[in-house]
Amino acid sequence: MPPLLLLFVFMVLPAIVPVRSIRQTTLSGSVGGSISIPCFYSREHKDSVKSWCKGSHGSSCSPVTRSDSSPDKTTVSITDDPHNLVFIVTMRNLQLSDEGSYWCSVVANFIHKTVSDEEYMLTTTAKERSSNLKTFSYLRGQTGGSITIPCFYGQEHKNHVKYWCKSGNKPPCTSTTKATQTITDDPDNLVFRVTMTNLQQSNSGNYWCSVGEGNTKETSDNLILLVTPTAQSVWTESWVSARRGGPLTILCHYDETYKDKTKYLCRGYERDSCSRIRQSDGEQSKVSVSVDRDQMVFNVTISDMQEKDFDYYWCAVEASAAQNDRAFVPLIVREVTPVSTKQQTERTHHTTLGTTVSSPFPLTSNSTRQNTTNSILGGRALHITLHTAVGLVYFICTIVAVMTIWSYCRQKGQ
Repeated sequence: MPPLLLLFVFMVLPAIVPVRSIRQTTLSGSVGGSISIPCFYSREHKDSVKSWCKGSHGSSCSPVTRSDSSPDKTTVSITDDPHNLVFIVTMRNLQLSDEGSYWCSVVANFIHKTVSDEEYMLTTTAKERSSNLKTFSYLRGQTGGSITIPCFYGQEHKNHVKYWCKSGNKPPCTSTTKATQTITDDPDNLVFRVTMTNLQQSNSGNYWCSVGEGNTKETSDNLILLVTPTAQSVWTESWVSARRGGPLTILCHYDETYKDKTKYLCRGYERDSCSRIRQSDGEQSKVSVSVDRDQMVFNVTISDMQEKDFDYYWCAVEASAAQNDRAFVPLIVREVTPVSTKQQTERTHHTTLGTTVSSPFPLTSNSTRQNTTNSILGGRALHITLHTAVGLVYFICTIVAVMTIWSYCRQKGQ
Protein backbone atom coordinates (compact mmCIF):
# COMPACT_ATOMS: atom_id res chain seq x y z
CA MET A 1 0.00 0.00 0.00
CA PRO A 2 1.48 3.46 -0.94
CA PRO A 3 2.56 5.42 2.15
CA LEU A 4 0.23 8.38 1.50
CA LEU A 5 -2.77 6.06 1.11
CA LEU A 6 -1.78 4.26 4.32
CA LEU A 7 -1.74 7.56 6.21
CA PHE A 8 -5.14 8.51 4.75
CA VAL A 9 -6.68 5.25 5.98
CA PHE A 10 -5.55 5.91 9.54
CA MET A 11 -6.72 9.53 9.40
CA VAL A 12 -10.27 8.57 8.52
CA LEU A 13 -10.48 5.81 11.11
CA PRO A 14 -12.45 6.88 14.21
CA ALA A 15 -10.16 8.13 16.94
CA ILE A 16 -9.93 5.94 19.99
CA VAL A 17 -10.45 8.12 23.07
CA PRO A 18 -8.42 6.94 26.08
CA VAL A 19 -10.70 4.87 28.30
CA ARG A 20 -11.28 6.38 31.72
CA SER A 21 -11.65 4.20 34.78
CA ILE A 22 -15.36 3.82 35.50
CA ARG A 23 -16.56 3.58 39.09
CA GLN A 24 -19.77 1.65 39.49
CA THR A 25 -22.19 2.19 42.35
CA THR A 26 -25.19 -0.08 42.65
CA LEU A 27 -28.40 1.51 43.91
CA SER A 28 -31.14 -0.85 45.03
CA GLY A 29 -34.71 0.38 45.41
CA SER A 30 -38.06 -1.20 46.06
CA VAL A 31 -40.90 -1.00 43.57
CA GLY A 32 -43.00 2.05 44.38
CA GLY A 33 -40.19 3.61 46.41
CA SER A 34 -37.87 6.51 45.67
CA ILE A 35 -34.19 7.39 45.69
CA SER A 36 -32.03 10.54 45.60
CA ILE A 37 -28.54 10.91 44.14
CA PRO A 38 -26.14 13.90 44.55
CA CYS A 39 -24.27 14.99 41.42
CA PHE A 40 -21.32 17.35 41.92
CA TYR A 41 -20.00 19.45 39.05
CA SER A 42 -17.23 22.00 38.38
CA ARG A 43 -17.70 25.77 38.53
CA GLU A 44 -17.56 26.03 34.73
CA HIS A 45 -20.93 24.23 34.61
CA LYS A 46 -22.61 26.37 37.27
CA ASP A 47 -25.04 27.88 34.74
CA SER A 48 -25.29 24.83 32.47
CA VAL A 49 -28.41 22.73 32.10
CA LYS A 50 -28.16 19.64 34.33
CA SER A 51 -29.30 16.21 33.17
CA TRP A 52 -29.94 12.70 34.51
CA CYS A 53 -28.91 10.37 31.73
CA LYS A 54 -29.68 6.65 31.14
CA GLY A 55 -27.57 4.30 29.03
CA SER A 56 -24.70 1.84 29.16
CA HIS A 57 -22.19 4.54 28.16
CA GLY A 58 -21.98 8.08 29.47
CA SER A 59 -21.05 9.43 26.05
CA SER A 60 -24.19 8.06 24.37
CA CYS A 61 -26.80 7.98 27.14
CA SER A 62 -30.27 9.47 26.74
CA PRO A 63 -31.51 12.18 29.14
CA VAL A 64 -34.33 11.04 31.43
CA THR A 65 -34.92 14.57 32.66
CA ARG A 66 -33.22 17.97 32.54
CA SER A 67 -33.14 20.88 34.94
CA ASP A 68 -34.86 23.08 32.36
CA SER A 69 -37.73 20.62 31.90
CA SER A 70 -41.11 21.03 33.55
CA PRO A 71 -40.78 19.13 36.85
CA ASP A 72 -42.78 15.92 37.06
CA LYS A 73 -43.19 15.41 40.79
CA THR A 74 -44.40 11.84 40.37
CA THR A 75 -41.37 10.45 38.54
CA VAL A 76 -37.95 12.13 38.18
CA SER A 77 -36.86 15.63 39.17
CA ILE A 78 -33.64 17.63 39.41
CA THR A 79 -32.97 20.20 42.13
CA ASP A 80 -29.93 22.35 41.34
CA ASP A 81 -27.87 23.99 44.10
CA PRO A 82 -25.39 26.18 42.16
CA HIS A 83 -24.05 27.74 45.37
CA ASN A 84 -22.65 24.34 46.36
CA LEU A 85 -22.04 23.13 42.79
CA VAL A 86 -24.29 20.09 43.15
CA PHE A 87 -27.63 18.96 41.79
CA ILE A 88 -29.83 16.29 43.35
CA VAL A 89 -31.74 13.78 41.28
CA THR A 90 -34.86 12.28 42.86
CA MET A 91 -36.56 9.26 41.28
CA ARG A 92 -40.02 8.41 42.63
CA ASN A 93 -42.44 5.53 42.21
CA LEU A 94 -39.68 3.20 41.02
CA GLN A 95 -40.62 0.42 38.62
CA LEU A 96 -38.79 -2.59 37.17
CA SER A 97 -38.48 -0.68 33.89
CA ASP A 98 -36.32 1.91 35.67
CA GLU A 99 -33.45 -0.57 36.08
CA GLY A 100 -30.26 0.25 34.20
CA SER A 101 -27.20 2.48 34.12
CA TYR A 102 -27.44 6.19 34.89
CA TRP A 103 -25.02 9.13 34.71
CA CYS A 104 -24.87 12.67 36.11
CA SER A 105 -24.39 15.00 33.15
CA VAL A 106 -24.59 18.58 31.95
CA VAL A 107 -25.48 20.06 28.57
CA ALA A 108 -22.45 21.89 27.16
CA ASN A 109 -22.65 23.28 23.59
CA PHE A 110 -25.77 21.17 22.98
CA ILE A 111 -23.85 18.00 23.94
CA HIS A 112 -24.47 15.87 27.02
CA LYS A 113 -21.30 15.57 29.03
CA THR A 114 -20.89 13.43 32.15
CA VAL A 115 -19.65 15.33 35.21
CA SER A 116 -17.82 12.35 36.73
CA ASP A 117 -16.64 8.81 35.97
CA GLU A 118 -19.28 7.29 38.24
CA GLU A 119 -21.89 5.00 36.75
CA TYR A 120 -24.99 4.32 38.83
CA MET A 121 -26.46 0.84 38.39
CA LEU A 122 -30.09 0.86 39.55
CA THR A 123 -31.87 -2.37 40.48
CA THR A 124 -35.39 -2.67 41.82
CA THR A 125 -36.89 -5.35 44.05
CA ALA A 126 -40.33 -6.23 45.31
CA LYS A 127 -41.47 -4.02 48.17
CA GLU A 128 -40.47 -5.58 51.47
CA ARG A 129 -42.14 -5.46 54.84
CA SER A 130 -41.76 -2.28 56.82
CA SER A 131 -38.61 -2.22 58.94
CA ASN A 132 -38.47 -1.10 62.56
CA LEU A 133 -35.07 0.42 61.83
CA LYS A 134 -35.46 4.12 61.03
CA THR A 135 -33.31 7.11 60.16
CA PHE A 136 -33.57 10.20 58.02
CA SER A 137 -33.75 10.02 54.24
CA TYR A 138 -31.72 13.20 53.62
CA LEU A 139 -29.10 15.09 55.66
CA ARG A 140 -26.55 17.82 54.95
CA GLY A 141 -23.11 18.36 56.44
CA GLN A 142 -20.38 20.90 55.86
CA THR A 143 -16.81 20.34 54.70
CA GLY A 144 -14.48 19.98 57.68
CA GLY A 145 -17.39 19.73 60.11
CA SER A 146 -19.05 16.80 61.84
CA ILE A 147 -22.49 15.23 61.97
CA THR A 148 -24.25 12.75 64.26
CA ILE A 149 -26.87 10.50 62.67
CA PRO A 150 -29.43 8.55 64.75
CA CYS A 151 -30.56 5.03 63.87
CA PHE A 152 -33.67 4.01 65.83
CA TYR A 153 -34.42 0.30 66.28
CA GLY A 154 -37.00 -1.93 67.94
CA GLN A 155 -36.76 -3.76 71.26
CA GLU A 156 -35.97 -7.02 69.44
CA HIS A 157 -32.62 -5.58 68.29
CA LYS A 158 -31.50 -4.29 71.66
CA ASN A 159 -28.66 -6.83 71.96
CA HIS A 160 -27.78 -7.19 68.29
CA VAL A 161 -24.68 -5.86 66.53
CA LYS A 162 -25.17 -2.43 64.94
CA TYR A 163 -23.73 -1.49 61.53
CA TRP A 164 -23.27 1.68 59.49
CA CYS A 165 -23.21 1.12 55.73
CA LYS A 166 -22.27 3.14 52.66
CA SER A 167 -22.75 2.38 49.01
CA GLY A 168 -19.36 2.10 47.33
CA ASN A 169 -17.46 0.78 50.35
CA LYS A 170 -15.99 -2.72 50.31
CA PRO A 171 -17.44 -4.23 52.40
CA PRO A 172 -20.32 -1.73 52.55
CA CYS A 173 -21.05 -2.19 56.27
CA THR A 174 -18.91 -1.79 59.38
CA SER A 175 -19.52 -2.07 63.14
CA THR A 176 -16.10 -0.77 64.17
CA THR A 177 -14.91 2.69 65.12
CA LYS A 178 -12.63 4.46 62.64
CA ALA A 179 -10.49 7.59 62.81
CA THR A 180 -13.30 9.81 61.52
CA GLN A 181 -16.30 7.64 62.39
CA THR A 182 -17.69 6.28 65.66
CA ILE A 183 -20.71 4.10 66.37
CA THR A 184 -22.26 4.50 69.82
CA ASP A 185 -25.11 2.24 70.93
CA ASP A 186 -27.68 3.45 73.46
CA PRO A 187 -29.83 0.36 74.14
CA ASP A 188 -31.80 2.08 76.92
CA ASN A 189 -33.15 4.54 74.35
CA LEU A 190 -33.21 2.02 71.47
CA VAL A 191 -30.98 4.12 69.26
CA PHE A 192 -27.42 3.96 68.00
CA ARG A 193 -25.64 7.07 66.78
CA VAL A 194 -23.05 7.38 64.06
CA THR A 195 -20.73 10.39 64.37
CA MET A 196 -18.70 11.38 61.32
CA THR A 197 -15.96 13.99 61.72
CA ASN A 198 -13.81 16.04 59.30
CA LEU A 199 -16.42 15.65 56.58
CA GLN A 200 -15.27 15.85 52.96
CA GLN A 201 -17.15 15.90 49.68
CA SER A 202 -16.14 12.26 49.20
CA ASN A 203 -18.35 11.43 52.22
CA SER A 204 -21.41 12.40 50.20
CA GLY A 205 -23.44 9.41 49.09
CA ASN A 206 -26.00 6.82 50.05
CA TYR A 207 -25.95 5.30 53.55
CA TRP A 208 -28.14 3.01 55.61
CA CYS A 209 -28.35 1.57 59.12
CA SER A 210 -28.25 -2.18 59.73
CA VAL A 211 -28.70 -4.42 62.78
CA GLY A 212 -28.45 -8.15 63.42
CA GLU A 213 -27.24 -11.06 61.34
CA GLY A 214 -28.86 -13.71 59.14
CA ASN A 215 -32.60 -14.08 59.76
CA THR A 216 -32.57 -11.28 62.36
CA LYS A 217 -30.94 -8.75 60.03
CA GLU A 218 -32.82 -5.56 59.27
CA THR A 219 -31.80 -2.51 57.30
CA SER A 220 -33.18 1.00 57.27
CA ASP A 221 -34.35 2.86 54.21
CA ASN A 222 -31.76 4.80 52.26
CA LEU A 223 -30.19 8.00 53.63
CA ILE A 224 -28.52 10.47 51.29
CA LEU A 225 -25.78 12.56 52.91
CA LEU A 226 -24.69 15.70 51.09
CA VAL A 227 -21.47 17.42 52.18
CA THR A 228 -21.15 21.00 50.93
CA PRO A 229 -18.55 23.78 51.35
CA THR A 230 -18.36 25.74 54.60
CA ALA A 231 -19.01 29.12 52.99
CA GLN A 232 -22.74 29.28 53.73
CA SER A 233 -24.75 32.50 53.93
CA VAL A 234 -27.48 30.80 55.97
CA TRP A 235 -26.80 27.86 58.26
CA THR A 236 -28.36 25.86 61.09
CA GLU A 237 -28.19 22.46 62.85
CA SER A 238 -27.81 19.28 60.77
CA TRP A 239 -31.11 18.08 62.21
CA VAL A 240 -33.32 18.68 65.24
CA SER A 241 -35.73 16.59 67.30
CA ALA A 242 -38.70 17.44 69.51
CA ARG A 243 -41.00 15.76 72.00
CA ARG A 244 -44.63 15.23 71.06
CA GLY A 245 -46.73 18.02 72.57
CA GLY A 246 -43.73 20.19 73.38
CA PRO A 247 -42.29 23.27 71.68
CA LEU A 248 -39.26 23.37 69.42
CA THR A 249 -36.93 26.26 68.63
CA ILE A 250 -34.65 26.20 65.58
CA LEU A 251 -31.75 28.67 65.49
CA CYS A 252 -31.08 29.95 61.97
CA HIS A 253 -27.88 31.96 61.45
CA TYR A 254 -27.20 34.33 58.58
CA ASP A 255 -24.49 36.65 57.20
CA GLU A 256 -24.40 40.36 57.93
CA THR A 257 -25.38 41.12 54.33
CA TYR A 258 -28.82 39.67 55.12
CA LYS A 259 -29.48 41.82 58.20
CA ASP A 260 -32.32 43.78 56.61
CA LYS A 261 -33.79 40.92 54.57
CA THR A 262 -36.99 39.03 55.33
CA LYS A 263 -36.42 35.71 57.12
CA TYR A 264 -38.83 32.81 56.93
CA LEU A 265 -39.33 29.06 57.45
CA CYS A 266 -40.04 26.91 54.41
CA ARG A 267 -41.47 23.37 54.55
CA GLY A 268 -40.84 20.62 51.99
CA TYR A 269 -38.21 18.17 50.80
CA GLU A 270 -37.07 20.10 47.74
CA ARG A 271 -35.35 23.46 47.99
CA ASP A 272 -37.05 25.10 45.02
CA SER A 273 -40.59 23.97 45.74
CA CYS A 274 -40.95 24.18 49.54
CA SER A 275 -43.91 26.07 51.01
CA ARG A 276 -43.34 29.24 53.01
CA ILE A 277 -45.13 28.76 56.35
CA ARG A 278 -43.95 31.74 58.41
CA GLN A 279 -41.85 34.86 57.92
CA SER A 280 -40.32 37.47 60.21
CA ASP A 281 -42.77 40.24 59.27
CA GLY A 282 -45.86 38.05 59.29
CA GLU A 283 -48.56 37.18 61.81
CA GLN A 284 -47.38 34.74 64.49
CA SER A 285 -49.37 31.65 65.54
CA LYS A 286 -48.29 27.99 65.97
CA VAL A 287 -45.07 28.89 64.17
CA SER A 288 -43.31 32.12 65.10
CA VAL A 289 -40.15 33.79 63.79
CA SER A 290 -38.16 36.27 65.91
CA VAL A 291 -35.00 38.03 64.72
CA ASP A 292 -31.97 38.97 66.82
CA ARG A 293 -30.15 41.44 64.58
CA ASP A 294 -27.20 41.83 66.94
CA GLN A 295 -26.45 38.09 66.95
CA MET A 296 -27.47 37.71 63.30
CA VAL A 297 -29.81 34.83 64.06
CA PHE A 298 -33.53 34.30 63.68
CA ASN A 299 -35.36 31.87 65.94
CA VAL A 300 -38.16 29.72 64.58
CA THR A 301 -40.45 28.35 67.31
CA ILE A 302 -43.04 25.64 66.62
CA SER A 303 -45.45 24.93 69.48
CA ASP A 304 -47.37 21.74 70.31
CA MET A 305 -45.29 19.42 68.13
CA GLN A 306 -47.30 16.53 66.64
CA GLU A 307 -46.69 13.72 64.17
CA LYS A 308 -48.03 15.83 61.30
CA ASP A 309 -45.23 18.34 61.96
CA PHE A 310 -42.52 15.86 61.01
CA ASP A 311 -41.05 17.03 57.72
CA TYR A 312 -38.09 18.71 56.06
CA TYR A 313 -37.69 22.43 56.62
CA TRP A 314 -35.49 25.25 55.33
CA CYS A 315 -34.28 28.31 57.24
CA ALA A 316 -34.55 30.89 54.49
CA VAL A 317 -33.69 34.51 53.73
CA GLU A 318 -35.26 36.46 50.90
CA ALA A 319 -32.06 37.78 49.31
CA SER A 320 -33.89 39.36 46.37
CA ALA A 321 -37.11 39.04 44.43
CA ALA A 322 -35.56 36.28 42.30
CA GLN A 323 -33.17 34.62 44.75
CA ASN A 324 -33.51 33.05 48.19
CA ASP A 325 -30.77 31.59 50.37
CA ARG A 326 -31.69 28.55 52.46
CA ALA A 327 -30.30 26.07 54.98
CA PHE A 328 -31.76 22.59 55.28
CA VAL A 329 -32.93 21.16 58.64
CA PRO A 330 -34.93 17.90 58.93
CA LEU A 331 -37.07 17.38 62.02
CA ILE A 332 -38.03 14.39 64.22
CA VAL A 333 -41.06 14.22 66.47
CA ARG A 334 -40.70 11.39 68.99
CA GLU A 335 -42.54 9.67 71.80
CA VAL A 336 -41.14 9.99 75.31
CA THR A 337 -41.64 8.19 78.59
CA PRO A 338 -41.27 9.80 82.04
CA VAL A 339 -37.59 10.42 82.77
CA SER A 340 -35.50 11.89 85.55
CA THR A 341 -35.21 15.65 86.02
CA LYS A 342 -31.60 15.51 84.87
CA GLN A 343 -32.60 13.87 81.61
CA GLN A 344 -35.43 16.34 81.05
CA THR A 345 -33.01 19.24 81.11
CA GLU A 346 -30.94 17.86 78.27
CA ARG A 347 -31.26 19.62 74.95
CA THR A 348 -33.00 17.92 72.04
CA HIS A 349 -30.71 18.99 69.21
CA HIS A 350 -28.59 16.51 67.32
CA THR A 351 -25.81 16.16 69.88
CA THR A 352 -28.00 14.45 72.50
CA LEU A 353 -31.15 12.36 72.69
CA GLY A 354 -31.56 12.37 76.45
CA THR A 355 -35.08 10.98 76.67
CA THR A 356 -36.32 7.45 76.19
CA VAL A 357 -37.49 6.90 72.65
CA SER A 358 -40.28 4.36 72.54
CA SER A 359 -41.31 4.89 68.95
CA PRO A 360 -39.92 7.51 66.58
CA PHE A 361 -42.27 8.56 63.83
CA PRO A 362 -41.55 7.40 60.30
CA LEU A 363 -38.36 9.13 59.25
CA THR A 364 -38.46 8.23 55.58
CA SER A 365 -41.16 8.32 52.95
CA ASN A 366 -40.96 5.84 50.07
CA SER A 367 -37.18 5.82 50.36
CA THR A 368 -35.14 2.97 48.95
CA ARG A 369 -32.96 0.39 50.62
CA GLN A 370 -29.33 0.57 49.72
CA ASN A 371 -28.07 -2.97 50.08
CA THR A 372 -24.80 -3.52 48.29
CA THR A 373 -22.15 -2.19 45.97
CA ASN A 374 -21.01 -4.14 42.95
CA SER A 375 -17.47 -4.12 41.67
CA ILE A 376 -16.81 -3.51 38.00
CA LEU A 377 -18.59 -6.22 36.08
CA GLY A 378 -16.67 -8.72 33.98
CA GLY A 379 -18.31 -7.44 30.83
CA ARG A 380 -17.23 -3.90 31.59
CA ALA A 381 -13.66 -5.01 32.32
CA LEU A 382 -13.54 -6.91 29.00
CA HIS A 383 -14.97 -3.89 27.20
CA ILE A 384 -12.27 -1.61 28.62
CA THR A 385 -9.52 -4.14 27.83
CA LEU A 386 -10.62 -4.45 24.19
CA HIS A 387 -10.81 -0.69 23.76
CA THR A 388 -7.35 -0.28 25.25
CA ALA A 389 -5.92 -2.96 22.97
CA VAL A 390 -7.50 -1.40 19.87
CA GLY A 391 -6.19 2.01 20.90
CA LEU A 392 -2.68 0.59 21.35
CA VAL A 393 -2.76 -1.08 17.92
CA TYR A 394 -3.98 2.15 16.34
CA PHE A 395 -1.16 4.08 18.03
CA ILE A 396 1.52 1.63 16.83
CA CYS A 397 0.15 1.59 13.28
CA THR A 398 0.11 5.39 13.19
CA ILE A 399 3.79 5.49 14.19
CA VAL A 400 4.65 2.90 11.52
CA ALA A 401 2.76 4.91 8.89
CA VAL A 402 4.51 8.15 9.81
CA MET A 403 7.95 6.47 9.76
CA THR A 404 7.17 4.86 6.37
CA ILE A 405 6.17 8.21 4.87
CA TRP A 406 9.25 9.88 6.34
CA SER A 407 11.49 7.18 4.83
CA TYR A 408 9.68 7.41 1.47
CA CYS A 409 10.05 11.21 1.33
CA ARG A 410 13.71 10.98 2.32
CA GLN A 411 14.41 8.53 -0.51
CA LYS A 412 12.60 10.81 -2.94
CA GLY A 413 14.74 13.72 -1.79
CA GLN A 414 17.90 11.78 -2.53
